[in-house]
Amino acid sequence: MCIAMPDDAARYGQALYHQLAQADQLGVDEIWLAQPPYGEAWLAVHDRLRRAVS
Repeated sequence: MCIAMPDDAARYGQALYHQLAQADQLGVDEIWLAQPPYGEAWLAVHDRLRRAVS
């Protein structure tokens, strides 16, 4: 499955939270994604991704 994510950091964060919850409910073994952009607006997204891989 391929899911297009928003280009806006705030909307991306919301979509990421939703998609990670969906993946958890489905019991998927792996999640692959393209690394989101860097920058001040994207700090929360990168933090969430770091916590998700732990």
